Amino acid sequence: MSKLNQDVLCLVLKELSSCKSQSWTREPLYSCLFVNKLWCETAVPIIWSNPWKFIKDYGRLFDLIISFLSRDTRFLLNNQGIDLFPTQHEHHLFDYLSYCRYMNFDCIEKSIRVGLDSSRYKKIEESRLRCIELEIYIMIVSKCSAVKSLDVMNLRPQIKHHIIGATTFLGGLRSLYCNLISDPTFFDLLANTCRTLEMIHIVCPSYCKLRNLGLARLIEVQNGLKWFVFVQHQAEAFRQEIGDALIKQANSLINFELTYLRKISLPSNILSSFNNLQILKIFEFFMLDTISYDVAINLIKKTEGNLSKILLYNTFNDELAGEYLLENLLMKCHRLRKIFIQGLTIANIFDDLEAFFENWRGREPIILNFYVELCHKLNFEKLISVFEKYEEEGVLKRYDALEDYGYFIELLQN
Repeated sequence: MSKLNQDVLCLVLKELSSCKSQSWTREPLYSCLFVNKLWCETAVPIIWSNPWKFIKDYGRLFDLIISFLSRDTRFLLNNQGIDLFPTQHEHHLFDYLSYCRYMNFDCIEKSIRVGLDSSRYKKIEESRLRCIELEIYIMIVSKCSAVKSLDVMNLRPQIKHHIIGATTFLGGLRSLYCNLISDPTFFDLLANTCRTLEMIHIVCPSYCKLRNLGLARLIEVQNGLKWFVFVQHQAEAFRQEIGDALIKQANSLINFELTYLRKISLPSNILSSFNNLQILKIFEFFMLDTISYDVAINLIKKTEGNLSKILLYNTFNDELAGEYLLENLLMKCHRLRKIFIQGLTIANIFDDLEAFFENWRGREPIILNFYVELCHKLNFEKLISVFEKYEEEGVLKRYDALEDYGYFIELLQN
C-alpha cells in the first residue's frame, strides 16, 4: 500500500478530505503523515487546503501562523518593543499557509484572539496588539495566492479592505461567504477585482440598514454565477436591484436559495428567467405574495423533467392544484428522487399521491419524507400502511415519518 501511485493516492486523500464528518476525516488524514515521505508530502497540501475544519487548538494555530512572519516584520515589531519569539523556533518542513485554498477569516480571527489573550502578551498595549494582528493578516494574504473560497462573514471592515486590495489573492476566487454589515464600498472593490465567482452566500443581520447597490454590481459582473444564497433577517433587504442583477445571470444560475424572509420584493419575472435552474429553496418566509401558484407551475415546467426534489407544503391546499401537480407535472419529472410533504397537505392530496405512486411503477424508487403534525396523527396508521405497501413493491426506496420539524427541515436543506 505504501507504493501506491502518488496521483492515485492524491485522489483518494482528496475524496477522504471532502467527507462532511470531521471525525471520519481528521484522524485518517493525520495518520497519513507518518507512513513515509511520499504519503506525508501528498497529505500535507490536502490537509492545509482547508485546515480550518480540523482545528482543535486555536492557541497552537496562532503560534504556527506567527512563525511564518518575515524577518522584516519581526524586525519592525521588535523596534516597537514586541518580541513574538522569546525562544528560538524550529524551521518548518512545509510552507503550510501557501497551500490554503479555503480561507476562513472567522477561524483566523479566533486564533489571533486566543493567541493574543495568552499571558505572554498581557503587558502589550492594545494599539500594538492591533499592529500584530494587521501584520498577521497581511502575511496570510501574501502567502495564500490561490484562494478559491473566501469566508469573511464576521471580519471587521478595516481588515476586509486590506484583503480586497490584494488582487492576486482574489484573482481566481470561486465562492464568497459574507454579510451586509461592512462598508458598502466593499462589494464595489470586490467587483473590480474578481469576476470568477461561481457561488455567493450572503447573510443580512436584523440590524443591517445598508442598501445593496454594491452587491448588485458584484453579482452582475461575474462571468458565470451558479449558486446564490441569501439569508435575510432584515425586512426588505432583498431589493429590486439584486433581483435585476440575478436575472442577468439567468443562463448560468443553477441554485437559488432564500431563507428567513420577513418581507421580500422579488421581481415578478425573476424565477421564470432562470433557464437552467436545478435547485430552488425558499425557507421560513412571511409576506411572500409575489410567487403565485401559476408561477410555481410554470417554473416546474421550465425544469423540463430535471426536477429531483420537491416540497409539497400548505401552499397546495387546493385539491385540484394537488391533482394537477402530481398527475400532470411530477410524472414528467423522470429524475425525481425525493418528495417532502408537510402533514397539512397530505390530507388534501392523499388519494392523488396514491395514484401518483401507482403510475410511478417501473421507475427509479423515490424517497419520501413527511412531517407528521399532531392534528394528523389520527390518520398515521393509514399513512404508514400505504407507504409500507409501496416500499415493499419497490415504488418507494424508503419513507421517513418525522415528528421532529427541525430534522425535517434539515433533511430538506441537504
